[in-house]
Amino acid sequence: MDTKEICNEILTLADKHEQSIVSSFPVQSLHRVVLFIETVRALDMLSLLNIETKDPDDAVNFDILRMGWNLAAFYLFKPLEVRGFPMAKESEAIQRYAASILFGLGSCVQARRTVDMIRAGTVAVEKRGNSFIFKKTGTESEHLDTLEYAYLDEIEKDILSQKRNNTNWDTVSTANIEEVINLPGSHLGLDKEGRFNKYLLPAIETHMLPLISSWEYSGNLMMANETTEEIDDHFLSLSIDTVVNWQEDAGIHAKTNICSFTGSDLTAIVLDLVSINMKHIKFASVAKQKFPRISLFQNLTLWKIKEELTSEIAAYTGFDSGLVADILGALTLKPGDVSLFQKHSSLFMPLLIDLGNGFVIRPVSSISRNPFYSILALLEHRDPNSRHAISLHREDWLRQRLYSNFEGNRYQRVDGNINVRRQGKVLTDIDAAIYDNTTGELALFQIKWQDFFFNDVKKLRSKASNLAKELDEWAGKISEWINDNGHEQLAQLLRIKLPGKNKISAVYLFGLSKNAGRTAGYGSVKKSVNLAVATWPQFQRNRIEIGPKAQVFSTLFKNLIEQEKAVFEYKPIPVNFQLSEHELIFKDVWYTYEKGSGKDQRE
Repeated sequence: MDTKEICNEILTLADKHEQSIVSSFPVQSLHRVVLFIETVRALDMLSLLNIETKDPDDAVNFDILRMGWNLAAFYLFKPLEVRGFPMAKESEAIQRYAASILFGLGSCVQARRTVDMIRAGTVAVEKRGNSFIFKKTGTESEHLDTLEYAYLDEIEKDILSQKRNNTNWDTVSTANIEEVINLPGSHLGLDKEGRFNKYLLPAIETHMLPLISSWEYSGNLMMANETTEEIDDHFLSLSIDTVVNWQEDAGIHAKTNICSFTGSDLTAIVLDLVSINMKHIKFASVAKQKFPRISLFQNLTLWKIKEELTSEIAAYTGFDSGLVADILGALTLKPGDVSLFQKHSSLFMPLLIDLGNGFVIRPVSSISRNPFYSILALLEHRDPNSRHAISLHREDWLRQRLYSNFEGNRYQRVDGNINVRRQGKVLTDIDAAIYDNTTGELALFQIKWQDFFFNDVKKLRSKASNLAKELDEWAGKISEWINDNGHEQLAQLLRIKLPGKNKISAVYLFGLSKNAGRTAGYGSVKKSVNLAVATWPQFQRNRIEIGPKAQVFSTLFKNLIEQEKAVFEYKPIPVNFQLSEHELIFKDVWYTYEKGSGKDQRE
């Protein structure tokens, strides 16, 4: 049996397995909604356990369960046609059934995704009897892009704790960066004080414990709690940096206009909901210590009347209640949105779910992953044109972040985007340019901000292919133009003032991508040898490590080119599960990795 036939057989098995699960669902709409709520509760409970155990095998199982939730929502989420919130006595049988639904549907999603990986050439398959055996064939180098966030965080923490003193930066607080921007010396702005530490309560459990009580319902011991302004501020301060980082990763600029509100408005409401979830998780954990009979399964998932939640958030944030209602409506999953899930394989969990009868539920598992990703998926599903509004400020945003690494009198930074013309026609453009007055080195940048936060294999490969192709074409056109016109015309084009008799000593081309730079892992290899490509955290980390050297851009270019050779070192996690009567054996599709993977090339 050839690979094509094997793939078709796997897809047929996935379809049959999915239908066998769906055929077991209750017929009545109300019963389906109750079962849907149980799947939310299951993910809420399992997300907490996954955080606490940090076991790689549990993490894999949790991934499969989360992949199954989209299909469960597609089949089970119906508008609730009765008033109130449905509650029932806790049942281990129902809990096991809900988890089995998620795992079964997740297995179908993973089987189809694996077929896409086989067809893309990144996974090989072999059939032995009733078993399908899968093994990776790709380099996995794209995962080094994800590790760059940890590497950047690591070096910043090391500098603040003085574990590293070889970068020659004079570190200053980000709060005071404007005061030193034009002073002599080389300054690195870091958050040295912790902007919101003053709101953190020491021994937070002791503040929460007296506010917890319990109540009985249908044999379940439920948690109740009050709160204080100080406790609310504690969890809000804990959430701020995380939510702001999530906002930036998702590319939602503060000035972005979305429906009737801005990205800043949206972030403020997301921050409030995230802090509420963090607070509730902590309250539930403390309550379990005080009342061991309390069921976390029943108590983690919150529910509330929608209008009450709107009023509470409006009162806390000071926002107009109509604005809050609009924002909550945009980020809330509604029964009419379920068509999104028929083909949406990427992980998804909204901050709010509207049951259609005036009640909303708040899954705490929504913060186990960046919730802005789910918000973007909802917005684009409802209005595909929303993508244009969200993308509007991204290039300028990343350009300003780039320039913040080259402040002061040593550098000239070119404002805005510069069109490069040939015979009056636009050949290409330069998104950013920085000239080093001391060395004559000129850095030219092409900025790309593509979303890579989903797991659809075809989309990922298509985006990576487009990225590599566009950067190669840009590098080729810029190099050709410079060869034809020379450095003097390039300086005139960029409106760079060359001090004295200085000239442009060398030109370095950089592709700066927000999220993905190592496209070889997706099957698309950059061809240009005169182009260094980096993700934003990788570029920023390299800039910090290089420090105020004499030859900054040539060193940056050399280091980034060398890092293209970095190897992603990982330890496979073997995974086996059943699909009907067949066994799927994944040798190394899931894995853990060493903290220093690729580290020898970066230090």
